[in-house]
Amino acid sequence: MDVTTDRVPKETKPDCELIGQDGNAFNLMVIVRRTLRDAGLDATANQFTDEAKKCGSYDDLLCLISCYVNVTGDEDEEGEE
Repeated sequence: MDVTTDRVPKETKPDCELIGQDGNAFNLMVIVRRTLRDAGLDATANQFTDEAKKCGSYDDLLCLISCYVNVTGDEDEEGEE
């Protein structure tokens, strides 16, 4: 699977708060899909879901996610330990 190119232009790629979330693959897929739909990218959300289902590994899924969204974390949790 080729996951080396961005699927969404950088200027329209929405931020997606994934850092600190449950890392279950299905949970991440739902969060990314919801983020894309909330950004008005319904067709892109469907494309992401189709491609994500074909990922052969967790690492492939993570690479694919970064092609569709800007991965971010909760700003309030940064620096807390």
